[in-house]
Amino acid sequence: MGALVTRLRALLAEAGPADGVTPAQRQTAEEALAVIEGELSAGLPATGRPALTDRVRELALCLAGTGALAQAADQLVTAVRALLG
Repeated sequence: MGALVTRLRALLAEAGPADGVTPAQRQTAEEALAVIEGELSAGLPATGRPALTDRVRELALCLAGTGALAQAADQLVTAVRALLG
């Protein structure tokens, strides 16, 4: 799952207005990724699952319609759902 987060960060770093990513979307996505990384590195305590799920959902909604970023976000959503069961 870390590879998906890393890929999203790399895509986000390269994305700009021409890719359909506004500064507000970038900020929201970066904040969501930070929380996601923190939750994943903490070993997913039961209390962290709602935060992880919420942030992954927020990330996917934020990046909807942004091509490769949206696809990577969708892959992360799928991976988190599989992880959480």
